[in-house]
Amino acid sequence: MRDFVHDLRYALRSFRKAPAIIAVVTLALGIGASTAIFSGVNQVLLTPLPFAAPDRLVTLSHVYPIMNGFQASVSVPGYLDYAEQNRAFESMAAVAFRG
Repeated sequence: MRDFVHDLRYALRSFRKAPAIIAVVTLALGIGASTAIFSGVNQVLLTPLPFAAPDRLVTLSHVYPIMNGFQASVSVPGYLDYAEQNRAFESMAAVAFRG
């Protein structure tokens, strides 16, 4: 641990002698953070969905009144029942989310 503190002090003394390095590192971190944030915002908010009519998409879920209105995804057998008896939707698809 003593060596780490010694190295840290040496690094700080070196940076004081060369303030341009601090400016370059600060700019690099700022540009990198801005690029990362813009990439996320662009992907989530600015890029349109890859569907012809995204305003017509719906999500089905089950609501359990006995559990204070708890909502859960439709199970695979439930989805198959909906798909078999479908008269309202043009087409249906299932999506599985995994952590």
